[in-house]
Amino acid sequence: MKYYENIFQSLEELPILDVHSHISIDQPQCSDLSDILFYHFMRRELYSAGLPDDNFLVSDAPFEKKIEEFFKYKSFIE
Repeated sequence: MKYYENIFQSLEELPILDVHSHISIDQPQCSDLSDILFYHFMRRELYSAGLPDDNFLVSDAPFEKKIEEFFKYKSFIE
């Protein structure tokens, strides 16, 4: 049990990182905040949380409407 506690404590001290985002600080591919918020991994998480159509988040709908949908389902993601 001591190993578990040591590993857990070490992990708790690490900053949270998204290791599979493909977002590079040296070569940003994002044109605006929506490219990050609606990244395909997040869209799939939101879809799994109940969002009826994850393609809506990359449609021509107004950003405000997309944000509204984003926050409806974001709370269901851990």
